[in-house]
Amino acid sequence: MIAKTSTCLDVTEVEPIAVQELTAITKARELGSKVFAVTEKSPKKYRFTIVSRLQNLSLEVISDIGRANEVFVDVKLLADLDKSIKALSEQKQSGSDMERYHVQNKLLTLKLTRAATFEGRMSKRVDLQHEVLAKLKEMDFLSTFAKEQGAILPKQHEQIAGLIWEVSKLVGAWVKADRRRYNY
Repeated sequence: MIAKTSTCLDVTEVEPIAVQELTAITKARELGSKVFAVTEKSPKKYRFTIVSRLQNLSLEVISDIGRANEVFVDVKLLADLDKSIKALSEQKQSGSDMERYHVQNKLLTLKLTRAATFEGRMSKRVDLQHEVLAKLKEMDFLSTFAKEQGAILPKQHEQIAGLIWEVSKLVGAWVKADRRRYNY
């Protein structure tokens, strides 16, 4: 955020800094827009069944991708903990029994802190990513069913299925990138 101060009113105005959006979010929004546009013309008898379910799932996909992206894994904190663990491991051999015991306790505390910090955040992020993939599969099944029932046209189903495939591939690539980046 960049703050601007107005001289005449002495009010601080805040302008957002442009941030590059995750490609999966952009494609998920495109999918949501397509679902809403297509289902707007669906027969009324499907409005509170298939149509509402497809619309809700598209919103949940967008929301879950955003939530997963907001789960921050502090790489700097993990690196600092790793440095401290390494330094204490090297220090462990020297000193009296009491000093070695104290160093071992510190080492254990640092290792547990690192594990808890990393595992908790990564677990939440991965769970959300996998929820998105499951919801995309459900959307694919429902859109196929909607086509079979006449709630959407075959061409519309093709368009939705193509976007579902694109978002699925992007989220899958994101999961793989996280695995490589965080070595889990």
